[in-house]
Amino acid sequence: MVKKVLVFSLAGLLSLGAAAQQCKVESIAQGGLGVFIETTDGRIDTDQEPGIVLKLSYGLDIPVTGAWSALPGVGLRTQVADIRHFGWKGGDPDGLTYADAFLLARYHISPSSGPRIALHLGPDISYELTKENYYIDWDPGDPMSGKRKYKPWDLGLQTGLTFEKGPHWQFGAEANLGLRRLLLQYPNYPTGNRHFHTLIFTCGYRF
Repeated sequence: MVKKVLVFSLAGLLSLGAAAQQCKVESIAQGGLGVFIETTDGRIDTDQEPGIVLKLSYGLDIPVTGAWSALPGVGLRTQVADIRHFGWKGGDPDGLTYADAFLLARYHISPSSGPRIALHLGPDISYELTKENYYIDWDPGDPMSGKRKYKPWDLGLQTGLTFEKGPHWQFGAEANLGLRRLLLQYPNYPTGNRHFHTLIFTCGYRF
C-alpha cells in the first residue's frame, strides 16, 4: 500500500511539473551522499560510527510569494551505520532503506554577483522499506533474537542550502534531525531511545 502511494505521489509530481512550466514551477532531481549518525538516550552512539547515507529525491519548487517558494517531493534513502563492521561475521550494523516524503519552505537569495542561494526548512516523513531485526550471535536462543528493532515510521526536520550554478545545476548540503524515538520497546528488555540523523552533500538538476 505504501509503495503504491509513493508511486502515485511521484507520478502526480511529475504530471504537475509538466503541466506547470508556464507558472515557472521547477522540477528538481537530486542525489546526495553523506554521514549517518545515531543518538541513543541523547548521546551520539560511538559504537555505531561512522555511518554513510545515500539519498535520491525528486521535487517541485513552486513559487509562493516574493523570494519564497514551496518544495514538496519524494525520495529514497539508504543508510548503513558502523561501516567498520560491514561484512564482518557477527557484526550488527543498522542497514536500512527508507521512502521519504517532504515539504520544504524555501527562501531564495539573488546576490548581484555569484550564484543564487536557496535556504530551506521543513518536515520529512519516512517509511522503513527494509526490516532490521536483533541478531544475537552469541546466544541464538535469546528471546530478543529475531525481533524487529525499529518502528516503521520516522519524522524528521530537514534544513539546508543550495547554490544554483547556471540555468540547471545546483550544489549544496542538507541535514535531517530525527525527531521520533525509533526503538521498539519490549517488556523486561529495556532498549533505551534512539534517533537517526543525517548530513548529506547534494548535487541536483533543475528543469
